[in-house]
Order: sequence, then structure tokens, then C-alpha cells
Amino acid sequence: MGMSTRIGLGVIALVSACSSETPGRIVDVRWQFDQNLGGDNADFETETGFQVHLEDARLALGAVYAFSPAPSSTRAVAQLRQWLLPVAHAHGGLDPETGRKVLAELPRATLVDALAEEPRRSALTTAEAGALDALKLVFADSDQPEFQGGSVFVRGQAERAGETWAFEAAVTLDAAPKVRSVDLTGLRQTLDDGALLKIGVRPREWFRLCEFAQLPATPAAERVVVTADTQVGRALVIGVRSPEAFSLSVGSDE
Repeated sequence: MGMSTRIGLGVIALVSACSSETPGRIVDVRWQFDQNLGGDNADFETETGFQVHLEDARLALGAVYAFSPAPSSTRAVAQLRQWLLPVAHAHGGLDPETGRKVLAELPRATLVDALAEEPRRSALTTAEAGALDALKLVFADSDQPEFQGGSVFVRGQAERAGETWAFEAAVTLDAAPKVRSVDLTGLRQTLDDGALLKIGVRPREWFRLCEFAQLPATPAAERVVVTADTQVGRALVIGVRSPEAFSLSVGSDE
């Protein structure tokens, strides 16, 4: 038996082993965005000592995926399956970066108002029942004018030691897929019929490292437009991709 034949048979065996995994029970679930967690999304103090009041805080998401625990097969085998079999990002499909199985997905673009008083629920969608231990949020580019083609828009004011900085910022992320997503790992949740996947959004984490005193001075009546080349602009790019800025809990859709 030639080398190419042995490799071919090995590939078939590996793919067959992966493909033999049986899908779980299909259930109906909803997604919910719990934006105004504890009522403190609009007013908070940063780690750098600034009191921040937000008037607007929105983000554009392209998709959200909930994953089952990592498969027993290696990542290399999972990638091999990706190359040889058509796999979509849908429940039962695999994430191309990690090889994790997708249990549930919210594939539609969603504009999230992080200061909204009422939670926002999706329509019923099908998912796969089972243990859930990771979540991926994928940012999108919004077509809202104030976003300027970016994924996040914020407006508000910061105060410290008697000084005030009124600001607004449109945050644009690099095109690399890894930069345009946030991974929440180590979750211990279970999906079943009637589950409600509640995503919490904490904009205070976006501002954790912001040094507003480094923004250029402007007249009191004007607002500083934060650009990407400022310390605040760079800190926001880091902050909006922080796993601490998001949370997931699973409840009952009642």
C-alpha cells in the first residue's frame, strides 16, 4: 500500500470518527440582551478615577455563538474536518478557530443599546440541547451615521478633580476576525427547551483604562471627538473587546 493511499485512508478514518458524533436534541430558545445591569451602566467611576456619565452607548453585533465543551478530538482533527466537510456556523456546526460545536446562534445583525431600560428579546430560534461553556460575540460595522462605519458609539462626559471633558467616540475595529470578536470561556450553563440566553453588556468596562485628561482641551460648550490615535481611543478599542464587558446567564423563557 502506497504512502498516499495510507494517508487517504487515515483521513477517511478521522473524518468518519468526527462525523459519527450524533447531534443532540433540538430545542427552542431565545436570546435576550440585559443592557442596563443594576442601573449603573450610565454612571460609574473608572479605574483611572474619572466619574463618567453616558448619554449614549451602543454596539453593533454581527452574530453570537454559544458553544458546547471542547470535543475530545484534537484541534487538528477538528480543523481537518473543517477542510474536508462543508461546515456552517449553525447549531451542530463547528467554530473554525477552536473546533467547538455550536449549540445556539444569533446570526442576525443586532444593534444593542447598552443604556436601554428594558431587555431586548429575539424571536424563538432552534438550538441543540446540552452543556454550554463558551460564548463568542462578533462585532459588525454599523451603517448608523454616528458610528462612522465602526462597531461602537459612545457619548457622555467625564469628570475628575473639578475638570470636565464632554466627549463622543466611534470605535472601529481591525478587520482581522480575532480582533472583531470577544470570547467568554469557562461558563457553566445548560441549554434545554424554553431556555433564555441572557447577555449582559457592561459599558463601564469599555472605559476602564481611559485617561480623559490626555484629550485635547476644548471650550466648555464643545464636545471632544475622540480619535483612534489618542490614549482614550486606544483604550476604548481594548475595552470594548474585554470579556469582562459581557456576561451570559441562562434562564427560563417565561
